[in-house]
Amino acid sequence: MTVDGITYKPKMIVITSSDLVPIFGVIQDIYVTGTDIIHLVTKELHTIAFVNHFHAYSVSYINPAEFQTTRVSDLYDYHPLSLYIDSTSNIMYVPLKYHIVEQL
Repeated sequence: MTVDGITYKPKMIVITSSDLVPIFGVIQDIYVTGTDIIHLVTKELHTIAFVNHFHAYSVSYINPAEFQTTRVSDLYDYHPLSLYIDSTSNIMYVPLKYHIVEQL
């Protein structure tokens, strides 16, 4: 699904909200309501810490899984991200494309 030139696909990562640290979600499904409002069903990730060396957040899956629905227009940041897994430690990382500034 492409919205304003940004493509969203299942398994991409989005920032759904932020409370001092970003809350990441893995896109599970995308649906459109009758009024052309695009919703993303996401599986929430637990944000562990920011790792300066990789300029990425280490994350983990929440067990049991927590799902939420977010309108694309309500995303904290509209750029989709990717999830990377360190093959030696099995730690998951979400690298940032740029610095996120928290609004106070």
